[in-house]
Amino acid sequence: MLKEVTQYIEDNSSLVIGTNLFAGTAPPDIEGLIVIVENRDPGVRNPHYELRDTGQVPYRILVRGAVGAGYFTTKALADTIFSIVYSRNQVTLPIVESGSTYLVNIAASDPYYIGKDEKQRDMMVINIIVTMEEV
Repeated sequence: MLKEVTQYIEDNSSLVIGTNLFAGTAPPDIEGLIVIVENRDPGVRNPHYELRDTGQVPYRILVRGAVGAGYFTTKALADTIFSIVYSRNQVTLPIVESGSTYLVNIAASDPYYIGKDEKQRDMMVINIIVTMEEV
């Protein structure tokens, strides 16, 4: 599901997987504007509750600016990503490699600023919950 969500973001933006959009983690020395989609509990729900049993999967999208890009450049990219994933209902995620087709609803939090990384790049986070149904 992580690759499908990442592909969905690429399909609806100018970001390119492996260049400035990464699923999971990204090389720390990539300098361009990057988005990292991480498959982990974003703290939206109780971490002791197994979301997969209900067909809900949490993701955290980390938007990190380039060195010297500034807060507003990073915020603009975060807002772009937010507009792609915010309140999407009955979306068919692209099939990556092979597998099932999923029809999903996506709920997203507003982007929020979490500070700077070790290279002084501004970072923002968008938490999303994907509710999926196999078709």
